[in-house]
Amino acid sequence: QLTDAEMLRYARQILLEGWDIEAQTRLKNSCAIIIGMGGLGCPFAETLCRAGIGKMLIIDDDTIDESNLQRQSLFTPNDIGQSKALVAKAKLHEINAFCEVIAIQTRLTADNYQQIVEQAKTNSLSKIICDCTDNFKTRDLINTIAVKSNLSLLIKSTYSSICLLFIYFLNFSTASTISPES
Repeated sequence: QLTDAEMLRYARQILLEGWDIEAQTRLKNSCAIIIGMGGLGCPFAETLCRAGIGKMLIIDDDTIDESNLQRQSLFTPNDIGQSKALVAKAKLHEINAFCEVIAIQTRLTADNYQQIVEQAKTNSLSKIICDCTDNFKTRDLINTIAVKSNLSLLIKSTYSSICLLFIYFLNFSTASTISPES
């Protein structure tokens, strides 16, 4: 159920064709696990936050550097040297306090992913894992996690000035990981 304050905030998008109160409520009851708070993760997390997603887990073990500022939209010069995950959480809370943001300052690994996925599943009807990283080893791990955890997978990538977006809604009874060898 949406509160009066949420109805007021999201009124314009609720009026859009193909969107309604039920859709907004589903978004409120959803959770996204976003791995990577760089040039892909920052605008993606901000967009989801502004749209009204109920919960986000943002995962990044890096700190903000001067070279990040021209493409990582949540960060400013005052943030240099600080944790990307913690600064992003604070900025996203300023943007939309209705969105619960959990900052995880660690690298996603095969050993810690189950704890992270469990946090996403708590009180969330829909869950998706979002790959906003820039290396293939992590992408392979995220793909494996999505299959093992029965999560839809969104892959966001760039090539030059082109943004690529892929969403996989897997049939988990037959899903398998995709590797260069296969």
